[in-house]
This record gives sequence, structure tokens and C-alpha cells, in this order.
Amino acid sequence: MSNPKVLVTGAAGYLGRALRAALARRGIAAVGCDVAASGDLLGVDLADADAATRLFAEVCPDVVIHAAAILPRSAGDYGDDAQADLNLAMLRSVADAGSARMVFVSSMTVYGEPVRNPVRESDAAPLSSYARSKYRGEGHLAEIGRDHVAPRLPGLFGLPRRNGLIGNVLRAALCGDTPTLPADPVVWSAMHVEDAAEVVVRLALTEVAQGPISVGYPGVLSIDRFVALAEQLSGRDLPRGAAQPDFELDLGLAARFDAIPEATFESRVRDFARALANERQSEANHDR
Repeated sequence: MSNPKVLVTGAAGYLGRALRAALARRGIAAVGCDVAASGDLLGVDLADADAATRLFAEVCPDVVIHAAAILPRSAGDYGDDAQADLNLAMLRSVADAGSARMVFVSSMTVYGEPVRNPVRESDAAPLSSYARSKYRGEGHLAEIGRDHVAPRLPGLFGLPRRNGLIGNVLRAALCGDTPTLPADPVVWSAMHVEDAAEVVVRLALTEVAQGPISVGYPGVLSIDRFVALAEQLSGRDLPRGAAQPDFELDLGLAARFDAIPEATFESRVRDFARALANERQSEANHDR
């Protein structure tokens, strides 16, 4: 697809900013919107179907990357029905507002507690309200016959975000502190935000009308494997939480559509650790 007009929803967010940057690297100045106007971003309440319709009439996009969502900030937020209903309302408003090709940013949480590895797209069994809203959004796009693709992303890490399991463990280890690891299996960040944005943009600019596609890094991941890597990077022994399950995604569809990142999980964690260490050193130099 050459020179498409692209609309990015949730453009002020963590992934939204990375999406616009990835598009800009390709010479595409995407139109961005978020709940509040800021800079060159349009302010639109996407839960308002009439507002979404007016947005489409104004922008006339060829492609919409729908990244707008209220993201869970804590484990309890995954079960927040009101937030999930609002996310689904935004998706439906955007999907019903026009005929543009849709790229719906879905979530690996739709897999619930996988019963096998590698996990396939057909293994969806959402447990939380947040996960069910993503799964129902995918279903709505299929039901209305919209040309769409729904990359199911893991949680994201990397600057400017410094928290989350990966950020917290790395910062603690690099500072000589003891990180606290979860006692129960949790949803955790497993993909660098720049890689996620790059893959989503690739899917947006190709003629993929596939529905859901698992997106991530090849190979088996787990919190224990990450902690072992953090030990290598920090030179310290770190505590383990309760036994955490390994998980692996079947990336057959992603490979077919060139949607596998060039980087690896390990290389991106090393990049993140270096960036955090450099920040810490800069802060120390500034305080002298």
C-alpha cells in the first residue's frame, strides 16, 4: 500500500507515540487522535459514536490503527468491567464509523492460561474483563466483515516507561536493591515497544486481512528466564518468585506476513538495561 492516509487512535499513549514514529520513518505523517487535543493531535471521545463518525468524515483515512484503550494499571484493573466496556465501545465506534482498513491492537491476554505451548491463535480463552473486551472487539470486526487484522501483542517495555516487571527488576538489580517478584502467575511485559510498533505498522501497510495474529519474539519465555538474564546483566544473584509457567507463541502466521521482529527478547532487555544504567550514571554525575 503506497502513501496511505493513516489515522492512529490513542496517539498520545505509550504505543501510539511509537506507532507515529514508526510511520514517520517511512515518510508517512499519520493523523493522530486521543481523548484530549494536544499539539497536532485531534481530541476525540471515541466512545461517542457520533464523534467517531465526524472524525472519519474529517480525516477520510485509508487505514486506521486503533491503539486507543484504557490500559490496566494493576492486577485488579484487568477485572474492571466498566473499563472493559468503554474499550469495547471505542472499538465499535471506530469500526462502524467508516470503511477504512482496520488494524486493531489486541492483546496476548486473550489466551488466558494456555494449556499448551506453543500457543496458537485458535487457543483464545479470555479470563479477565480486559481480555474479553479485546476478544469481543476482534469478533465485532469479523462480524461486520471489515477488512482488518488484529495483532495480539504481549505487554510492552522500554523507555520512556521505566516501571513494569522488567523495568522494576532491572532498576533494582542495577542499583543493588532486591527486587520483589510476584508470587502468582501474572501478565507481564514481553516485547519492546519499538518492535511492537514496527510490526503493527508492517501489518498496517500490507494487504493482510487475517483477523488475529499472535505477535512476539520466537522461543520460550518465562519470568525465571528473564531473571536469569537480569542476573547476568547485573552480576548479582536475584530472588525468584513462585514457579512461573513458560509460554511460547506459535508465530507461523506472523512469519507468513513478515511480522516477526528482527531483534530478540534478550537483545532488547540488554538495550533497556544499558539505557537504565546510563540514566543512573547521568543522575549520579549531576548530583556530584
